[in-house]
Amino acid sequence: MSMFSKAEADRIAATVGEVEARTAGEIVVAEVPQSDDYADVRLWLTILVGLCAASAAHVVWPSLEVGYVLAIQVAVGAVAWLAASTAPVLRALLPRALAQRRVGSAAELSFFEHGVYATRDRTGVLIFLSALEHRVVILGDEGIHQRLQDPGWGELVSVLIAAIKQGRAADGVCDVVTRLGETLARDAPVRDDDTNELPNEVRGPSIRR
Repeated sequence: MSMFSKAEADRIAATVGEVEARTAGEIVVAEVPQSDDYADVRLWLTILVGLCAASAAHVVWPSLEVGYVLAIQVAVGAVAWLAASTAPVLRALLPRALAQRRVGSAAELSFFEHGVYATRDRTGVLIFLSALEHRVVILGDEGIHQRLQDPGWGELVSVLIAAIKQGRAADGVCDVVTRLGETLARDAPVRDDDTNELPNEVRGPSIRR
């Protein structure tokens, strides 16, 4: 399920359209529920919790048969696996660096999947949101990246993350799109033969009604 309602998604698409009407830029907003299934993290948790449960059972009931100890290990491990499948638990378990790498990889894949790299003037920009990790990646093609540079991208990411934490994801996206528009209008103004090369709609899960 999308983090945006239909009205919010429509507002984002309209903002993208307004910005692109006065620039040569092409902005794509994409969201995913999570950037990875993190099966490796969940598996390690399952093994660790299961072993701890088996050890505790052996300490509490030293005479317990091995079969029962193994059954406890499997049962507790299964519960741990299921618990780690829920967003709040998995988010708490994720190492910061690991989440950053997985979201970054997913954003790069999205950049190519949605054709952001294929615009005429190489001024495509991807705004990528990953809900589980509460992370944002903004990737610009070479025609715009050289104008903003890394500090500029970092500032935009900070603005959007702050808005998401406040429950204003749509406002944050529109704000970032508008700021991008100011840079694009100055450094990559619209040309007479400009066309809308990429759809303005938010890409991702089904939009909430």
